[in-house]
Amino acid sequence: MKYLIIDDLAHSGWQGILEKAIIKSEGELDSATNYNEAIEKIQNKYDIIFLDVRLTEEDHKIKNIYEYNGFKILKIIKKEFKSINFSTPIILITASNKIWNINLFIDHGVDAYYIKEHPDHYVSNESSRENLINFQSKFIDLGMCQITGVKVKL
Repeated sequence: MKYLIIDDLAHSGWQGILEKAIIKSEGELDSATNYNEAIEKIQNKYDIIFLDVRLTEEDHKIKNIYEYNGFKILKIIKKEFKSINFSTPIILITASNKIWNINLFIDHGVDAYYIKEHPDHYVSNESSRENLINFQSKFIDLGMCQITGVKVKL
């Protein structure tokens, strides 16, 4: 299996988290950390794409979700049926818990989502564990792999 994470913080931990907690040894995880790199990478076929909503500091200043780099990339992926990744499952990974943002991405082709936890908003180990298990379930539901004997240590 071949996976892609499009996230400005991919090399700051998220790629490692996906490799250890989600993908495990079920394939290869490629990464793109900016818009241009993502546009180049999506010319290749992937089995699943993990997509962040905001890819730059500038995205955090933008109020119109249609202008976020993540949304622009999603629109390119889903632009036309002939697109190489048109039918590729996409999991939105975002720090935003604004459901209207998430729903807009779902309306435009995202298959599932995961809300990244921020250290400033940490609730409990149990909550983090449930969040991870839900993420793993979404991954399995998309038919990407079998995760068995999941052990989470927080």
